[in-house]
Amino acid sequence: MPSNVVYFPTLNDLVARVRTFIDEAVQANYTNTEIIYAINNAQQYIATEITQVNEHYFTNPIPTTITPIVTPITPLYALAADFFKMVRFEIQTTGEQVPFIDVNEKSIDNIAIPPLVNTAGYGAGMQAYLLGNSVGLTPPPVDPTMIFQYWYDPIVPDMVAGTDIPSIPRMFVDILPEQACVDMFIKDEDDAATIQGKIDRAVGQLTRTARNRQTQNPRYVRRTGFDAPLYPWMGM
Repeated sequence: MPSNVVYFPTLNDLVARVRTFIDEAVQANYTNTEIIYAINNAQQYIATEITQVNEHYFTNPIPTTITPIVTPITPLYALAADFFKMVRFEIQTTGEQVPFIDVNEKSIDNIAIPPLVNTAGYGAGMQAYLLGNSVGLTPPPVDPTMIFQYWYDPIVPDMVAGTDIPSIPRMFVDILPEQACVDMFIKDEDDAATIQGKIDRAVGQLTRTARNRQTQNPRYVRRTGFDAPLYPWMGM
């Protein structure tokens, strides 16, 4: 029977792959530091492309929690250091989703009042907003037992040690040394058209693959307005 083991090339492997493309087996015109920077830069680009078409691809299934500070009443809470994009924010005890607004739309701040009345219980009348690398709550919570939790898309970690492996799908890992190779060619003003065409084809396939990763359900339109008073998803 075939093995289920998938071999992920290490950072050392990727550097060697770049050196194959640029035909420089040992450091001369191109240092390992330059190549490693270019590889990590390529990984951030590819990870962002994946997140744009499938925002749950890199989401950690374990949520991050926030415990309210009520002395003094605190509306802003720092997000995880590697936070990139919010996926879901909810009240931990009830599972109620807290809806997001633009920071310019908030009307209550630092006022100890009960949560707004909300017949659907959606977010217990609270709203959230992003400000820098913090999440704000309006009205700010006044109950320290009202724990919040959120899921987010992270900034993928850079590869530092030679044994580190990429965070992107295995079948597209070769884009990283290819893109790094283009950066090296730019340094020497060489023609990178051939390898750039290879990259463009791979990126196109990557975005199609990432978008269709979950295929058991048909595509559909998600209702995001909450104009209806009780069950907005049903229009009632």
